[in-house]
Amino acid sequence: MSDSKPETKDIGAWEAGMVQAARALREIKKDGNNTFHKYQYATAEAVLDACRTALAAGGMAVDASEWDIVSAGENTFMLHQTMRIVHESGECRRRKIVWPVVPERGRPLDKAVAVALTASLAYAVRGMLLAPRGIGEPDMSARDDREYQPPAANHKPKPKPKPKPAAKPPANDGPSKMVFNGATHRESGGVEWVEINATDTISGENMTIYVRDPQMLGAAQSIEPGELYEVDIEASKTKNGQSVLVTERWRKLPHERVPA
Repeated sequence: MSDSKPETKDIGAWEAGMVQAARALREIKKDGNNTFHKYQYATAEAVLDACRTALAAGGMAVDASEWDIVSAGENTFMLHQTMRIVHESGECRRRKIVWPVVPERGRPLDKAVAVALTASLAYAVRGMLLAPRGIGEPDMSARDDREYQPPAANHKPKPKPKPKPAAKPPANDGPSKMVFNGATHRESGGVEWVEINATDTISGENMTIYVRDPQMLGAAQSIEPGELYEVDIEASKTKNGQSVLVTERWRKLPHERVPA
């Protein structure tokens, strides 16, 4: 809420009237009852009646008939209201008020505007005279907002990226040509095996070959990185997007060394 400059040259009468109005303000009767939180409060009507009486005692009056509703987005509106606070001397001040208009279930727009007009004016005059807290329009202080949900933002969620399909392991219908890149000896619980890192020459896929035959462990550890081998695949599966193969037989192809 903002003030404008006085409309007359009679500086001082307006301020004197406000002081007299503040002195004349009496305790506002709490005529409302919040049934959800179990307390009493002063409704907007009670606040307006008490403040109007106090302002009149100071030679003051309020004109709040100038207002407009502005759209602020989907199902969101703002009340823009101008108050004229007039002293009997002719001095006048203007104050601008901006207040949300909240249509909701059981409260269409016309009713929401009426509620905003009453509540904004009550809070404005309360601020002018420093009236005690506890005011509100008839529904604002008494309503149960525990299940209130703010309106969802008007935007479309970003589509989730589609997961890349896992690479298919080579079909078990014949030997495959692969480049052996290196071998690692493993042991756990008394069981030994060798993991060979290999690259399929057709698909370019990197894969792991497990060698578990004790008679082939030595041969697996002595492979030459970069050499081309023909592998007989006994079983295959996909793990973490990578092909895992089981074989006990491979043959090095002569004169086809691939740079490591």
